[in-house]
Amino acid sequence: MKKLLLFISIIAFASISFGQISIKPALGVNFSTMTDAPSGFDSNMGVSWQIGGSVAIGKKLYVEPGIFWWNMTQQFSSSTAGFGDVTQSLAGLRIPVFVGYSLLGEDDGSFNLRVFTGPALKLITSASSDPEGLDTDDFNSTIFGWNAGAGVSILFLFADLGYEFGLSDVYSSEYADLIGTNSKYGALWLNAGVRFNF
Repeated sequence: MKKLLLFISIIAFASISFGQISIKPALGVNFSTMTDAPSGFDSNMGVSWQIGGSVAIGKKLYVEPGIFWWNMTQQFSSSTAGFGDVTQSLAGLRIPVFVGYSLLGEDDGSFNLRVFTGPALKLITSASSDPEGLDTDDFNSTIFGWNAGAGVSILFLFADLGYEFGLSDVYSSEYADLIGTNSKYGALWLNAGVRFNF
């Protein structure tokens, strides 16, 4: 309860200080890659999705925490005899916290062009592979990334495009030792939705 009251107090203080709140439900797609594939495999771009929302607090300068249900699919291809292609899927919560600046217009205007950057935490809740073999225990339960991007708003619609640079290893240390490598991810992502200004 104390944590909830603290969170509400922070949001209230920020809204008074920055003078504008925009609630932004969104859905989107992501295009992910891995830095180092297991031996004998090549990492190919995977396409997946996310859905959730964020709260932008401020006008010209703003902060924007959010929460998304996130899915990432990664494709690995192999030319080694006896090995086929592998698809692995991760799912969980993605929690970004961005700081942005409006280059043209303000967040409550009819047109807005902005840039943003900030960290994102991914909490892995499930994992699978095809063919079967990998599960949640083979991955780190938390993955960190850093984002940079730009967005545009027209009336009540918006779109944000960003790239997330992986900062932490994807696989658990035990599984990384087994396959002889560990990977960091990178993901180009696009979110679109509506915004409600208060």
